[in-house]
Amino acid sequence: MKSMKYDFCLSLVCSSLISIGFPATAAVNDAAIKELPTVQVTGQKKKSVMTGKATQGYRVTNASIGPLGNKKILDLPYSVQSVSSDLIQNQQVNGTPDLLKYTPSAQVEYRGGGEIGRPQTRGFQADLLQNTRIDGYSVGSHYPQPVELYEHQDVLYGLSGAFYGPSNAAGVFNSVLKRPTDTPLRRVSQSYEDSSQYVTRGDFSGRTGDNEKFGYRLNLMHGDGERYVENSNLRRELVGLAVDTRINDQTLLEANVSRFIYDQTGYPGSFGLSTTATAMPSAADAKKLGYGQSFAISNTTSDLFGARLTRHLSDDWKVVGGLQEQDVLRSTHGASNKNFNDDGSYTTTTSESYTKQQLLSNQLYLNGKVRTGQYGHDLVIGTNGYHNPGFQATNAATKASTCKGSLDNPCFITTEPSWNGYGSFSETGDTTYQTLILGDTMKLNQNWSVMGMLSNSWMHVKTFAPSNNSDNGGGPLNVDYAPSMTTALMYKPRRNITTYINYADSIQPGGTAPVGALNQNQVLDPYHTKQIETGYKTEMAGMEYTAAIFRIERPLAYTGNDNIYREQGQQVNHGIELYSRGRATDNTTVMGGVTWLDPKLKDTFLESTDNKRVIGVPEWQANMLAEYDLPQINGLTLTGNLHYTGKRAANNTNTAWADGYTIADIGTRFTKKIGDKKTLTWRLGINNVTDKQYWASLMPGNTEGNTVAASSAYLGEPRTFRTSLQLDF
Repeated sequence: MKSMKYDFCLSLVCSSLISIGFPATAAVNDAAIKELPTVQVTGQKKKSVMTGKATQGYRVTNASIGPLGNKKILDLPYSVQSVSSDLIQNQQVNGTPDLLKYTPSAQVEYRGGGEIGRPQTRGFQADLLQNTRIDGYSVGSHYPQPVELYEHQDVLYGLSGAFYGPSNAAGVFNSVLKRPTDTPLRRVSQSYEDSSQYVTRGDFSGRTGDNEKFGYRLNLMHGDGERYVENSNLRRELVGLAVDTRINDQTLLEANVSRFIYDQTGYPGSFGLSTTATAMPSAADAKKLGYGQSFAISNTTSDLFGARLTRHLSDDWKVVGGLQEQDVLRSTHGASNKNFNDDGSYTTTTSESYTKQQLLSNQLYLNGKVRTGQYGHDLVIGTNGYHNPGFQATNAATKASTCKGSLDNPCFITTEPSWNGYGSFSETGDTTYQTLILGDTMKLNQNWSVMGMLSNSWMHVKTFAPSNNSDNGGGPLNVDYAPSMTTALMYKPRRNITTYINYADSIQPGGTAPVGALNQNQVLDPYHTKQIETGYKTEMAGMEYTAAIFRIERPLAYTGNDNIYREQGQQVNHGIELYSRGRATDNTTVMGGVTWLDPKLKDTFLESTDNKRVIGVPEWQANMLAEYDLPQINGLTLTGNLHYTGKRAANNTNTAWADGYTIADIGTRFTKKIGDKKTLTWRLGINNVTDKQYWASLMPGNTEGNTVAASSAYLGEPRTFRTSLQLDF
């Protein structure tokens, strides 16, 4: 609705400018018309909204930023990047690790695998619930996500407490669901990925009823088969339905429901580096049998239900509110390769875990525009939050099975353990967060504006002993004053240029005292994390360019000499981000960037870990995607992607390092019109074309520097072939 208003206003302005030199007359005869001199009129062509299409260089004009709503990225005083559904389709992305490599300041910290890892930006890992969102509602960051449901994913770098309440400094990963389209959409595709992974997809949308009052969007997906490891298997199934009703010209009611099943078996396990290791062995071939066990699984079923009401109170004011529930069941039968030594030897150990989540999220925002004298204001008042009871399976864990192996000679556990299964669940805790938000973006004149956002959060956390639901250790946490704020100054020397500086003081959830501490299970009061950032954005000649320099400080919490777990020390990250994308020429699309980052632990408990680099975070990371439309063959496009990740610390003392790596992907696609209404698209891609062996991720064993903790390393995917055939009709 808002973008339509902007387009209409821009059209009106352009029309008015053109008409200035041609005032209407009461009557003009034919002779007078012939005698008029020839006048050439030139004007600026109205810019179309960029929605991430390949023909637009995958540029996305607007992003959804919580209480701010749908905002133009160029006008935001923050670093924001977006990955569109067109890019997801054309690069044949099928999961979060593939998705985030196109935003070079982000990565996934694997935890049992890439799809159940935590995303991160600027060297900070996401928390379980606050940093990952769907349509602005909280969802679990540690569960697989169905990229087929997303119109685009917006990544807001840096602190977000003023917008969403308590959260880690990892930024916000907000996936925007596909919604009903005004024009009918009928799309089916069949894809194949070696060794024998077949995926069928369907996407159907349209409107019906009087005046097209009702809209629908149905997404279907089924994939199953062996992947790059012999005897492995990946099954992905999705059913997602989004509907809406245009109650009247001012009111839109939307609802969505989906079920996503992710079931993987036989993938390589993690390699837990020994605390005595002084070097990180070179990565091995992930295709080799034995690094994972055939019975090792991760099975997740995620149900999502949501409803949202948008009401335009006037041309300048609207209210948006809704609810979303995410219900998840996950079982994991793990096989981890522990005590990974310098010589590549390890011990494989089995384990099992079962997770149940019920997460109910809410949001209610009022947005509007007012003027006070010569100043214009974009105001927002709103609230968001969630309720999340915690559960734990009551069955005792199966006795572990072990075997000893090495990178050269992997070991096999021949007898699968007798797993206990889900059994029943007991409640282990209850968490409620609710945040009140106030904000104002004040336009001082045509060039200068200032933004201020303030939020306060109410946090109620209670832990129970699973056996009897009694208080467990430290007792409840009740916080009624947990403020976050951000302020920014913006200067626009031209309409297509924005420079800014922002400062944020954001609340981050406090840690929980570990078992063995004198205050074990106590949940600490929230931490204050601080950020200062300055940046530059511009759009020109079909391209966009962004640059940002930042510094972020977050407190650490650990158990010291007195055996009390408390806040002490800090992690300090500062860095530079450069990014660009768009149509460099009529036939060429480029999209990429580079990040330099210096993440350090400061004032830690141990001298050996003080001022050391954070585990798993590279100093340099870069990605560049290029596409070229061959002018000689209409519809044929060549693609290439180059990704670089620098070396990473493998322990808190920085005595062991994982090598950096460069991965090259190549591909092509061909699009052909068939008649008036059908389009056929064929895609072929080869990822990791050189079959590079590399460590894709390192998960810290400890992020606070109070122990000589090592990491758990995960092998990257080998060379894979992907091809698909898509029909739009």
